[in-house]
Amino acid sequence: MRSQKLLLCSLALFCVGISFGCKKLSENSVTVPEPYQSWLAGYFDALKAKDTEKLKDLSGRLSARDQKRMPANTQEMMRDSRKKIFSQVLDTIGQKYGEFQSYSVVSCKVTPVAMGSAAADMIGEGDHLEIICKSKYSNATVAERFVLYKGPEDPEVVMEAHSVTASP
Repeated sequence: MRSQKLLLCSLALFCVGISFGCKKLSENSVTVPEPYQSWLAGYFDALKAKDTEKLKDLSGRLSARDQKRMPANTQEMMRDSRKKIFSQVLDTIGQKYGEFQSYSVVSCKVTPVAMGSAAADMIGEGDHLEIICKSKYSNATVAERFVLYKGPEDPEVVMEAHSVTASP
């Protein structure tokens, strides 16, 4: 009788261990395609290092499509404006949530937009990605949402949007 209880307890602990292991595996199994994974790693590395110049560079990029539509002086104003706004957002995040510690990708949705489609005229031909990360800061864990874009003529990934929401 005692050996049956011990066996049942061992089996229960084994099952619990497996379920935790599976949960951990599923959380880490979200794949972010290149070059977006490199962009994301560069962003969080710069955030951890407090490299504001790198963060401004990542936030101030314009797509080749947008550059073709704007006069040169407007492009520079747009870059500067994006950098300034993002810098303010980072300051607010730091004040509210503290120092960045780590992140994990929760979801990644790729939306390819083909040339000649109605969507291509509105948002641009190429890949649009929505990436949601669970980011740990010293004062809170948050959900960070990135919308990234890379068109066929873009040498680098462009951040179209970024938002932060406190996790419940």
